[in-house]
Amino acid sequence: MLSYNILNYTYDDNNPNGVKFDNSSYGSTIGFSIYFGGRYFFTKNLAAQAELGYGVTFFNIGLALKI
Repeated sequence: MLSYNILNYTYDDNNPNGVKFDNSSYGSTIGFSIYFGGRYFFTKNLAAQAELGYGVTFFNIGLALKI
């Protein structure tokens, strides 16, 4: 999976001493994820699935419904 993550924010500080806020490490970036997985169909329309990978999450399990 290839994505472009758009980040837009504002920051206000009411502290008169002020806390220095470095925003140079934040911004829109390109994201990359890779997953490998499989499904096992119990019936014609219902399956269990599992995925391993890198990106949004490292491990994902669930049910798949084919309509």
